[in-house]
Amino acid sequence: MTTILNPWFSIWQKPRQTLTEVIRTYGNKYDVPLSVLAGVVQMLSWASDKNLGASYSLFEILALCLLAGPVYGYVFLYVATITVRKFGNMLGGTGQKSDVRTAIAWASIPFIWSLVFWLPAILIWGNAVFLREPVEGLQELSFVAIIAGVLAIAALYYLYKCIYVFIQCIAEAHNFSAAKSLLTTFLSLITIILIGLLIAIPIAILIEMQTLF
Repeated sequence: MTTILNPWFSIWQKPRQTLTEVIRTYGNKYDVPLSVLAGVVQMLSWASDKNLGASYSLFEILALCLLAGPVYGYVFLYVATITVRKFGNMLGGTGQKSDVRTAIAWASIPFIWSLVFWLPAILIWGNAVFLREPVEGLQELSFVAIIAGVLAIAALYYLYKCIYVFIQCIAEAHNFSAAKSLLTTFLSLITIILIGLLIAIPIAILIEMQTLF
């Protein structure tokens, strides 16, 4: 059966209907590839936020993103599927593991779309994309403040759409309201953060102890 909607576009406006068609047509076929791409995007954002361009070459940063990104994306998909399903079921959701996993994977499409901006930005500015300092020469342009304002508004709308799509996809997978989906997502994120801290803190302590001795 062919799809009526193109999920790469329809999910922005019709996330619930799109997810229903995706599950019926593709099942879990593209869950991992989408999560891998989302992981790469997340690593690119992390590298920029951490100002890695000041310490590493463009090749090193891209290698890190391309190697660590897929691992991060897959691990997040696996862990988030467990937490979202568990908390969703506790709140009355009926989502099966496969449906929740597909919802999480396809809800990352708006996030993946940012590659349309990442790729040309890297080609044009190179390592400067991963610096917190403004690209040389841009700060001298009189219209930079206006551009920055427009981009800030666009970024806020983009963030809203990413959250909206994710919440609606989880709601559809669990067959409950957006409010319950929001609560499910919040509880899942808190749990994932706590798990990350429980893993990271002991490792940091061990590293610190090794440096002392």
